[in-house]
Amino acid sequence: MSEKPQELRDNREYLTPDEPLRIEEGNRDGGLNIPEGDLAVLMKCVTWEDKAYFISAGRSANILRSETIVADGTEIRGYKLKGIGNYDAEKETVSPPVDEAFVNRDISEADALIGDNRIKLMRLLPPFTVHLGINDDGSLRAIPDIAKPIGGMAAGRGENEFKIAIELHKNGVPACGPIAWGKYLDLTWQGKPMEYVILSQPDAQLCRLGNYLQPDRKTNVAKPNTLIRKIIEQKFGKNPDKPIELLALELSSQMGFSIGSVVRQAHEDAGVCRFGCHTGNFSYLPDKNSAYMHDFDSSVLISSLAPEARALSIARDLASALIGYVDIIGESELYHSINNPEEFERINPVGQIVRGYYSNDINQDITEKVIEIIGELTTSISSYFPPNPTIHERREWSHWLHDQVFHKLVIMSYSLFCQSTLANEYKPPYSLHELQKNLIKFRKDSDLAAKNNILKVREELPEWAKKLLDEELSRDNS
Repeated sequence: MSEKPQELRDNREYLTPDEPLRIEEGNRDGGLNIPEGDLAVLMKCVTWEDKAYFISAGRSANILRSETIVADGTEIRGYKLKGIGNYDAEKETVSPPVDEAFVNRDISEADALIGDNRIKLMRLLPPFTVHLGINDDGSLRAIPDIAKPIGGMAAGRGENEFKIAIELHKNGVPACGPIAWGKYLDLTWQGKPMEYVILSQPDAQLCRLGNYLQPDRKTNVAKPNTLIRKIIEQKFGKNPDKPIELLALELSSQMGFSIGSVVRQAHEDAGVCRFGCHTGNFSYLPDKNSAYMHDFDSSVLISSLAPEARALSIARDLASALIGYVDIIGESELYHSINNPEEFERINPVGQIVRGYYSNDINQDITEKVIEIIGELTTSISSYFPPNPTIHERREWSHWLHDQVFHKLVIMSYSLFCQSTLANEYKPPYSLHELQKNLIKFRKDSDLAAKNNILKVREELPEWAKKLLDEELSRDNS
């Protein structure tokens, strides 16, 4: 069954355990009926009796099939195994899950003097990110990033991803399909057994949607990048009539529409709230010009949320899709590549998410006005993204974007929701004006929560890092 991905480099060291890892398989009811031979190979990868291929750094591995099969109406080109181990891209090692938080603190003072010290500092700290949480009564709260085990999944996460995949699959939402889940009997995180999940994949590309739009940083010249150039060549030939940069922007617009459509299907057809609709949680099928979802271990059924939290949770999903796409479109540097602000604003790739989500819903004049505003906003923001940015400039830009722009998009998304047919099923908990007031308070709370989260580890830092952290916090205060 297994086919070696072309992207795999051969110099990765697998730190295979002396004995196969012991597991307890979870209930597969509702999972896709794949060939027994496929399942046997996958389970050997879970127990580390065989190798799965880690294409990129992190806790997800892949097994490709030599040919596509169809199981329960779903096309399967390969499988994704999540939580079975970790690929460390710096050390070029692949190892089983361990009972340690996914934070890199192994940086010496000498190493820190090489390159940008601020980037070194960021790797020593917990995430700055504080998420927009929603209480049962509809009020807002700041939620810091949750620590994750290196290479593994916390208790309940593997099972949850499997069950969410079932709901998405049976309701026809484009997504990775459910195959299996289970627990490691001897691997724990915070005192509970770690879990894994196996999902089907419809394609062999094995990359996230955002990868099509990010510049080739190693060469820093190919903009658009190699992936999207291949799609354009397949669609239009080697010598298209339009500039390749313009075709790439048009293709990104189609991707945006597809993201919006898939998120709406998840909400309306499957009753699933995605919780994090950035491009890292979608992939793209070029032959079908369609996005599909993956990585839903933190997703929930809307029905499981308190009634007062449902409407805002749905609006937050759309806002997260918009901010994620604003971010990736800025990073793509397509604005600078086409050098035509009017054309960039006309094509409006981020606005297409709204169009895909609200096609056949809401007064079209209202929808188009919001899409126009988003187009102006994206054009303005993209113009500020520095060409050929340093890593530090990239981080600073993204931090500013999520801090300053996300809440505007939450308000826009909530405003549209309140006028949509979805509001008939999920009653909005409060007015738009009340949401604006709550978001102002949330921003203050989230800034405090982020700094408190960082200050907790300050005493553990080396002296150079403490000094730099204090300088960073002082600059933020000013």
